[in-house]
Amino acid sequence: MLSFTLTGTVSSVLTNAPDETTLVLETLVARTDAQPRLSWILCSVRDADPRKIAAQHLRQGDQVRVDGEIEQHRRQVGELGFFSLVFIARKIERLPEPITGAGQ
Repeated sequence: MLSFTLTGTVSSVLTNAPDETTLVLETLVARTDAQPRLSWILCSVRDADPRKIAAQHLRQGDQVRVDGEIEQHRRQVGELGFFSLVFIARKIERLPEPITGAGQ
């Protein structure tokens, strides 16, 4: 299984079911030979502790760091095989607000 770490801004927190939350993050993705691109990443939050953090402490606009794993799923429809990736958040850390203001 592959792991990931990303830093981004919370766009929304969606409660899909009692045991799963989806964290929608905006983040800049670096690309080879091109400008970074703003992307939206959907992270599935299944473990109880990170789910509690997401539901009770995160709001739109918060800066976060998420560590987790990438799961690959394959679904067969007739003769066609479809692959998808699921980002599973294992650890969520709310980052401090950047300091801004006069003289900074």
